[in-house]
Parts: sequence; structure tokens; C-alpha cells
Amino acid sequence: MSKVIAGNRVSLAQQVARAVQQRISTGQYTPGDRLPPVRMLSREFGVSLNVIQRAVMELQRDGLVATHVGRGMVVLDEAGAGKAAILFGAIHPYTREQMFGSFLAGYIHEALAKHSNFAVVLSSQDDASAEKHLAKHLVANGARGLIVWPTTDDPNGEFFTELSREIPVVLVDRLLPDADLPTVLLDYTACGRDIAQTLLEQMGSKRLLVVMDNLRISSYEDITAGIESAARDLGRGRDVTFVQLPISRRIVRNIGNEDYSDVPEYAQYVERILKEGHYDALFCTQDEFLDYVVAQTPLAEACKNVRVATLRSDAPSERSMMYARLEVLEWAARTGEMLIKAAELAQEWVFTRRNPGGVTRMKLNKK
Repeated sequence: MSKVIAGNRVSLAQQVARAVQQRISTGQYTPGDRLPPVRMLSREFGVSLNVIQRAVMELQRDGLVATHVGRGMVVLDEAGAGKAAILFGAIHPYTREQMFGSFLAGYIHEALAKHSNFAVVLSSQDDASAEKHLAKHLVANGARGLIVWPTTDDPNGEFFTELSREIPVVLVDRLLPDADLPTVLLDYTACGRDIAQTLLEQMGSKRLLVVMDNLRISSYEDITAGIESAARDLGRGRDVTFVQLPISRRIVRNIGNEDYSDVPEYAQYVERILKEGHYDALFCTQDEFLDYVVAQTPLAEACKNVRVATLRSDAPSERSMMYARLEVLEWAARTGEMLIKAAELAQEWVFTRRNPGGVTRMKLNKK
């Protein structure tokens, strides 16, 4: 009798899948063979039917077996495994000037390649109408599922919900109004609370200036809500001030085009607010802003006695030596893990034909 071990770091379903895979690789099951029925496998491995079904999903994702009506689960040959590859579409809002889009594409391709699937990754250029057009184009050209990172102030919630009745649609990073879809987010509300508690309580800062990107997206709204709620709980609501600047759409985009003409203006603006408000803590939603507008300008001198904090993507990036001297406190976004989780949900939906639903929130880590 085959055995699986409860409590093993490898899940029961993965243990079953690996056992069946070993039988295929050793020739116990050959291409074209039918696997035993799920109830027989359940008895053999001493696990529930649900565990066997999840194991079968793993084998299907890896292109090792296929389920056919009237034939059950059949072992694929190499040609059959090749035919099992599935095309997914992925749409993100990042422009050509923002290298972050290439980083996202790499993670999506990696997540799908694990199961011999692949994706066409396209940018909406942060344009909601372009996003809608791209989604229709991908579906018309064979995409079996979509992974969508919504645009700013995205109005396509109803459209994607309706589209999900035709093919799976999984959202990433941002909630979409009027959309009833599985969504994978970073837990920005908890992150905002942690930021406020760290700076105002643990580090004893007297006043906190929060420089926010002025994009209208749920992630920034959640950060704001988290900071505000934690400050209120500490009785420090009046010690926090929020200002909004066009960080992504103007400052970072221009820097990406090697246009630094706006940098002195924004450096002087932030320095004036810091001095007038006697702030001793500064948080900004983008580390690029802190590097180019704070660390590499005379503002760095004004921040000598200011605790500086930011969000940092896990995308590869190079920050200056001046940035390092600021000793910035960073909260790291697990963007890659978020994308991998979204890809897994999209593939699960395709294989099981069941909408996984719900919102998955992933914690940000403080460095």
C-alpha cells in the first residue's frame, strides 16, 4: 500500500501527485494508460477524495495526465503533454518608461511555465479603454484565462465580471469596483498601520508627513486608511499630515525619460512643508521619489534628523549611495509572490472550472 505523511511540509496532494509522477517516469503507467478511479486512489493512499482531486489538478497542470469524459484520467505522451499547454493573457498598466512592467512579465511567465503554460503580457498604458480592448483581443485570439492589474480609477469592473462567465479573470494588486472576481492583493491597510505604529510609537516621532502618489487606486487608499486608523488608536491623529503629488505620472515617468527638470521644485516643496510643520518623520509611497527628490538634492541635509520610510518593490532596482545614507526604513512588497499566486488561481480555475473567488491579502515585510 502507498503511503503519504500527514504533517509533512509537502502537502498530501503534492505527495500523491509525486507518487503518481514517479509511477509514470518508471513505466508503471505508460502513455495512453488510464489511472485508477479517484475512489480507488483515495483508498490506496489513505486520503480524502478532495486530496486526490487536488493531486490530479497538479498532474494536469504539469501536462502529465488529462481527464476525458467516458475514459477517466489518461496518461499523456509527449505530444499530448505539448497540446495541454494553455495560453493566458496578462494586462498591466505600467508604461514603457517604467521598467516595473518587464519585472511583472517575468514573474507571470515563470509562474505559468511551472505548469507548461504560457502568457502574452501586454500593457494598457494605464488607459482603461485600452485595457478593455486588449482583454477582448486576447480572448479572441485564444487566451483561456486573464490576469489583470487594473488601471488607475478603472471603470471596467462590470465588464470583467461579465467576461469571467466566458473565461477565468483574476485581478492583481487593486480592488476593482463592481467586480466580483478573485483578487490577490498586498495587505496595504495592515502595512499602513504598521508604518504609523513604528514611526509614531516605537520610534517616538512627534510628527509624521506622508507623501502619497495622487493616483486613485485602492492600494493607496488602503495605506492611507491604515495610517489614519493606527494614528487615531494612538491618540496621534493630529500628528499626521498627508500630501499628494504626481509621483508616478509625472515625477517618476520624467525621471525614466532622463528629464530631471521637476526635481528641484518638488524638493523645495517638501523641504518647506517639513520645516514649517516641524516634522521629524517622512513616509513616501515610492522609494524612487526619496532617492531622486530627497537623497540626491539639498533636501537630504534637511532630513538629517528626520526618520525616512518607504515602500520598496521586490523588483530589481539600484538606489544611490546618497539614498543609502538616509538609512531609509523599508516595507518590502512581495510583488512576485502576489503574481505567482494570481497565476495559480487562474490555472486552478481553468482546470477545475470553479471560480476560486474571494480576496487573498499578502503581508508586506518590514526590512
